[in-house]
Amino acid sequence: MQRSLMVKKYLKLTLKIRGAYMYPRIKNVVPTDDYKLILTFTNDEVKVFDVTPYLNKGFFKQLKDKSYFKSVKAFMDSIQWKNGQDFCPDVLYLDSKNKESTTNSFG
Repeated sequence: MQRSLMVKKYLKLTLKIRGAYMYPRIKNVVPTDDYKLILTFTNDEVKVFDVTPYLNKGFFKQLKDKSYFKSVKAFMDSIQWKNGQDFCPDVLYLDSKNKESTTNSFG
């Protein structure tokens, strides 16, 4: 009996934490020619994620092929390419730049 009470408290706490700290998820993704992704999140923010720092790392090397890079799709609240490359939606949200500030810094 005491163990089931502990499990219920743990689950309740886990749900509370996840709800409080969960960042918006991906609704849409548009790849660009310069290895960036324009991301629309579930809170309707539009941000830009730069993939270039990952292009020389292991499984992500395949993304150097521009036609393959452009095949990215929104998948299960994040993004994914057909061979399984993906990014955590929290990383996408936290490491992306607001589209307005990116536009201003490039022209």
